[in-house]
Amino acid sequence: MARNMSYMIIFISVFGLCLSSKSTLINLTTAVFNDYDPSIRPYCQGHEQVNVTMDLAVRQLIDMNEPDQIIKLNLWIRLRWIDCLLTWTPSDYDNITDLIVPFDKVWTPDITIYDSVSEELYGLEKFRANVSYDGAINYNFPTVIEIQCQVDVTNFPFDRQMCPLQFGSWIYTGNLLDMNIENDHADLSALKENVEWEISKVPAEKHIKKYSLSSDPFVDLTYNLYLKRKPRYYEANIILPSIIITLLATLGFLLPVDSGEKVSLEVTVMLSLTVFQLLVADRLPPSDEARPLLGEFFTFTLILCGLSTFVQVAVINIYYRGDRKMSGWMNKLILKPLAKITLTKATLLNQKAHDDDNTTNDDSVDDLDNATKWQTLSICIDRVGLILFIVILTIGCIVIFTHFT
Repeated sequence: MARNMSYMIIFISVFGLCLSSKSTLINLTTAVFNDYDPSIRPYCQGHEQVNVTMDLAVRQLIDMNEPDQIIKLNLWIRLRWIDCLLTWTPSDYDNITDLIVPFDKVWTPDITIYDSVSEELYGLEKFRANVSYDGAINYNFPTVIEIQCQVDVTNFPFDRQMCPLQFGSWIYTGNLLDMNIENDHADLSALKENVEWEISKVPAEKHIKKYSLSSDPFVDLTYNLYLKRKPRYYEANIILPSIIITLLATLGFLLPVDSGEKVSLEVTVMLSLTVFQLLVADRLPPSDEARPLLGEFFTFTLILCGLSTFVQVAVINIYYRGDRKMSGWMNKLILKPLAKITLTKATLLNQKAHDDDNTTNDDSVDDLDNATKWQTLSICIDRVGLILFIVILTIGCIVIFTHFT
């Protein structure tokens, strides 16, 4: 019986304390928010300007839409300011120092993000604020933003981008609302990794500007988001295959004319390069301001392969000229010099006379019949084309890829 009585006394005591605490909290809330209007900016004698301190944490880069030049981010925003109308003495209310209240119970600065493609800063009005006894208000909320970000794709896929995140009040001038940076860099400790982009740093800056619509200054805080693309995907799936396919174009000069595949190989290479060029173009904004060097590479190789196709057509045409007589000047000024330069020996073909390995190129050319002369000339042109193709391709690639920064 005595034990039950002890339990009853403990229960009544705890219940009484709970009721007392709840009553104190209600009294505090009623006293603090009595006659308080959350739609009016706090104004007290000596506190004409509200100082808002902002801190930013980048949680995730959700998407980087390069064709539309829009970046989508998940951010954690932390705002802190002093509301001189929301103060109390903790000792009068059982040493309660903080209140957690809904967003619409307190005045909040109309912070917005400039260059946003959405209508409002999502999440700003959905969470709760922490009010301290000295009037300090802390309001932390997550948000997803979409903003315009001008993309420079010159060095794609080895490019770096910078997207400014500009926050400021839309209504209040700098005389009524001042903004300050909590830390000189955004917090990246909780950042989730993105498969394509790496966020290297996010420094913060404060700006005070005057616009043509008002003579009063406006304050904004700008977080510059520095991005670096991870190029391995493009190296493995676009750059390396396109280089290999371009090198395959040299086989067109090495294939014998009788194979019938010289032109078709060059055309196949051109079609493959066109597909790669379309894949790159599909990922980039349709702008004339910055043309990617990778696109220049594809254009260069397409032109080079197109010219080599014309060479192959000429080679085939010359090869099958048959018994048509070759003019003397062509034999002397074109065939003989080319045969000597390209080390083309008549013994490589069916000739009617002088099959000796020690015979000079000039003598062997003189002893060929007309059909073999045309065939020898086609081989010479093929070899010259191969040399020029390799030299021009090498120089062009060096010039283009050395411009990547």
